[in-house]
Amino acid sequence: MEQAIAAVLAEYDARAEREEQQMRRLAAGERLNVDDMLLRVGPHTGSFLNLLIKEADARSILEIGASYGYSTIWPARGRDRRRGQGHPLSR
Repeated sequence: MEQAIAAVLAEYDARAEREEQQMRRLAAGERLNVDDMLLRVGPHTGSFLNLLIKEADARSILEIGASYGYSTIWPARGRDRRRGQGHPLSR
């Protein structure tokens, strides 16, 4: 894995861990703004998506709801070798 990609994923993993700890400390009924949270697929699901894309020899990928881009990295890495196109859609 390229160092730049590994660094981004490590940063997202650290952020997600901090946010999960913050959610566990919330008082009953207290809420966080989910739009400010990192909603990631996680490394296991990301690796699985990457594998599926590679094995399917996917030329085009549509991702709906990219959050902060964590989940986009995994399919993009699977697609890069195939020189296909990625189409993330988010608001």
